[in-house]
Amino acid sequence: MNMAAEPILASEADVDLFNADDPTSLLVVLADAVQAIVAYFDDQLIYRFANKTYQQWFMKSHSEIIGHSAQEVLGPAFSKVEKYLSAARAGKHQAFEIAFEFPDRQFRTLQMEYIPHMSAGGKVLGLFVMGFDISELHEAKKAVERDARKYQEIGDLYKTLLQAAPDPTISIDFDGKILELNAQVESLFGYRPDELLGQHVEILVPKSSRTNHRKYRRTYLKNPKSRFMGTQPNLLGITKGGREFPVEINLSPVHVSDRQIVIASIRDISARKAADSAKLAQDRDYRLLLESSNAIPWE
Repeated sequence: MNMAAEPILASEADVDLFNADDPTSLLVVLADAVQAIVAYFDDQLIYRFANKTYQQWFMKSHSEIIGHSAQEVLGPAFSKVEKYLSAARAGKHQAFEIAFEFPDRQFRTLQMEYIPHMSAGGKVLGLFVMGFDISELHEAKKAVERDARKYQEIGDLYKTLLQAAPDPTISIDFDGKILELNAQVESLFGYRPDELLGQHVEILVPKSSRTNHRKYRRTYLKNPKSRFMGTQPNLLGITKGGREFPVEINLSPVHVSDRQIVIASIRDISARKAADSAKLAQDRDYRLLLESSNAIPWE
């Protein structure tokens, strides 16, 4: 909350901008109206003005502040701001955040500004002081940071689990675009990760089935739920080289980093299909053999 990036220039006669003894002074009225601490130090860091909020937060009366040094009024907190005061007395505008425990034992995080009040000749006549209570904003910021860390941890765990999955596994968003994939996908389909990330999942489906697959995907994403796709006949995948092969797919919708995605686990069942076909052929041959045996006259 940088209210003034440059020192405020004034003539030597304008040092006493705040007439602290005149409560009707325009600047005093304005300073007392803002929900912030406003004060003015002379060049020796003696208070010449402190608004009502300043007095309330530090639980000191007007007479306990005006004419007293910053070190007297701030007490142990003075050490926290001493370096900023020194820099401001050297003519450098200071803006910083700081946490104070006030006399009422309440912690406040403040956005502070020390603004040099300069003469035309470059002499520092005093310092304007402004402080805004940003405790709620600070807590909200910390909450956002905590949530961000939590989501990062969840995201990291999700990626770790995905990479550890024994089957080729991908995650897709609700537009059907591939977000993540494990190394097994590259081994099965022959694509490098950079060739798949951001592509629609239909790239892994034979061209003849892509239109239907896209329609089924959109219908599924309207009401996503865990689903095993292993009973559909002719459920096929296709490699980068164009080889088609039968697959089983497990779909699982999950929330990761405050977004919903779908995890798809893909299994190549070519060997199983071949074994099933071989067994069917064997059973057929056995039946034919039995039928032939029964047809032979043994007497």
